[in-house]
Amino acid sequence: MSDAEYTIECRVLARGAGVSGTVTLSKDRGVRFKSHTGATRAISSSDVSAMHWSSTPTGGVIRIRSRDGETLVLGGVDAGGAQAACEYGAKAFGCSSGENATNVNGRNWGEIAVVGNSAVFEVDGKTQFELDGAQIAECTMAGKNEVVFQFHNDDTVTEKDALVEMSFYVPPGNQMWAGNDIEDPEDIAANRLHAAVMSIAAAESDVGEPVAEFDSVSMVVPRGNVTIELHPAHMKMTSSTVDFKVPYSSIVRVYLLPKPHSNQSHAIIALDPPIRKGQTFYPQILAMFNDNEYLDVAPNLDADMKAKFPTLEDKYDGQSGEVFVRVLKNMAGVKLTRQSLFTAADGGHAVRVSHKADSGFLYPLEKSFFYLPKPPKLLPYANVTEVEFERHSNAMHSAGKTFDMTINMKDGSSENFHGVARSEFQNLVNFLTAKGVTISNVDANARADAILDADASDDDDVDDFARRGGGDEDSEEDEDFAAGSDSDGGEPTDSDSDSDGDGDDDESKPKKKSKKSTPKKKAKKDPNAPKRGLSAYMFFSAAKRAEVLEQNPSFGVTDVAKELGARWKLVTAEEKATYQQQADEDKARYEREMAEYSATAREPKADDADDADADADVKDEPDAMDEDE
Repeated sequence: MSDAEYTIECRVLARGAGVSGTVTLSKDRGVRFKSHTGATRAISSSDVSAMHWSSTPTGGVIRIRSRDGETLVLGGVDAGGAQAACEYGAKAFGCSSGENATNVNGRNWGEIAVVGNSAVFEVDGKTQFELDGAQIAECTMAGKNEVVFQFHNDDTVTEKDALVEMSFYVPPGNQMWAGNDIEDPEDIAANRLHAAVMSIAAAESDVGEPVAEFDSVSMVVPRGNVTIELHPAHMKMTSSTVDFKVPYSSIVRVYLLPKPHSNQSHAIIALDPPIRKGQTFYPQILAMFNDNEYLDVAPNLDADMKAKFPTLEDKYDGQSGEVFVRVLKNMAGVKLTRQSLFTAADGGHAVRVSHKADSGFLYPLEKSFFYLPKPPKLLPYANVTEVEFERHSNAMHSAGKTFDMTINMKDGSSENFHGVARSEFQNLVNFLTAKGVTISNVDANARADAILDADASDDDDVDDFARRGGGDEDSEEDEDFAAGSDSDGGEPTDSDSDSDGDGDDDESKPKKKSKKSTPKKKAKKDPNAPKRGLSAYMFFSAAKRAEVLEQNPSFGVTDVAKELGARWKLVTAEEKATYQQQADEDKARYEREMAEYSATAREPKADDADDADADADVKDEPDAMDEDE
């Protein structure tokens, strides 16, 4: 953090636990909050009118008010951090600042005031709670002196219980909201409060015509056939089994990705926070559209709607998925991302992979990986520590036909994708290298040469290729990998990895390739091979693991990994440089030892050919193209 900016980890508070992320205060850029999933909120320097902090039983709270009445409420910090941030903001933006005392004694008699676009309830001059007008769906009168706030039914609220209604009794003698004529029954305090709250409430009725409507949309996640209505402030999804209401403020980005070798396209809506169905959360909504179906949509726009959505066109026509994402993009005010320039070996912009028990497509986009169809997984490159490529052999597929791909994330988690066709290897290497994604421990080009050389010396692969009718040694590098009807996906099966036959270990007998003997033979590794270098994160983990276990004796393996990942995020640049230096030294050690090892084992014996291949390890990073309309 430089003198020119102030950065803190926090949460944007609403009706629930809030959305975690980072807020940056800068004299030049103003206030900018970015959630961990990519959603952003910003207030320019000239628009910041006040920054106040409060000390509550759960920690510090920061309220940043803009001149147009909007309020950004931040929690998840301690009281000292909140005070320091507000003092910095007062100097950077020239705004008012100070402590806003909070009343926590539970008394329910006080005063309610409208400040900007918020309704603030105070007791003895101290704030007890504050309600953002954007959360209020309706304000009604219940009787003569009671005002009722009703809140939006937000399906993106992740908590099991959520606030839906609050009631306020306003005595006729209330001084703050007293009318000019106490004899006028229409000018009583409750009526005046009701009118003031309605002026800031985001009151909207679900009845009436939506701006645009799409019938019989085929949903993949969550599964179903739904009708999607686009209203002025939210998107509504309804069917016989689901009824979701998603505010546009929860939509982060829209994607349109064509399914390779198909006349269908994936339309993905990224959400922050996610919607929930039962105990399942959906950070992405995935719909499937047929490219041979065409739509002609004319949004229902009156004068007010045209002013609210200036980028919305009078008419849209074209492929159904294209029309849907373009209309939604303009109404939600978000960016539209399409496929990248990455091209797979057999065409298309994604590679076929297996993930756990499912198969799908991995799209390398401009700023992230996206795995589809379910569960959709968005893996931003900024959160990726390294990508590893590794070849595996099994009973059904000979060595070198497919490889695995592991994407390690900064939070300590990893995603494994299996059965990637070998013909995709060089495309991924080139693409990821160009994007600057870290490929662990090896140079991408050197690793590409090494793995191809290793495949060329694989006796079992050559024999298998010859049995299928191949014989041109010059073209073996490509044809051996791509030949066969099972090379288009390379998806592993149970028989590929779990064979438990009693293979014959007699070295005097001819080596016959079979489901039983191959796994045992392929599993062997040369114990003299150099140990791969460790990443900076692995050195950090080794240094801190004992400390975590000592402080948390009840932690299991998963708990320790999560804690280490959380601590890694907080490591300073100076500390991280120390671990990176250790990783660089270990990488140099591995490359030096590997060069010596390769020089002595360049020509493996027939019995050891498979073992040499098993040690070939490839790592690379993908990249993608992000296109915004």
